[in-house]
Amino acid sequence: MLTRQGAAKLFQAEFRRLADIDIYFPDTESFTPVYYRPLTTVMAEKTVSTLLSKTLEQTRKYSGKSDQDADEWLKDLTTTFRMADITESQALKMIPTFLEGPVKIWFHENSTAFESWSVSKPNFSIHIRLQLLNN
Repeated sequence: MLTRQGAAKLFQAEFRRLADIDIYFPDTESFTPVYYRPLTTVMAEKTVSTLLSKTLEQTRKYSGKSDQDADEWLKDLTTTFRMADITESQALKMIPTFLEGPVKIWFHENSTAFESWSVSKPNFSIHIRLQLLNN
């Protein structure tokens, strides 16, 4: 039969045995996490990126010629910007790349008037028409 004193001795002996175990954790081992991205996700991202790139390349430039509709051009450009998740500040910086001729010069000369894309967009085509009428 096990007494309290016997149990205490067994417990102390087991405690000493466990305390004497040397556990070694070398600092030189490092673990590199492995990330898994399904190939379909990677391919989808590449496809979207390619489509956006082609769309931006094929976006027609606006020069203010009589056969061009400023509102339609602006709508197409805004749709392209949304697709590409382009922010307002990025859009304002990119606008000149989609302009040609006197409209581009006018935009550069008046760029301070365009404080944000959402504020400027509704009046943009009006500004362009007025500029073209004055020339």
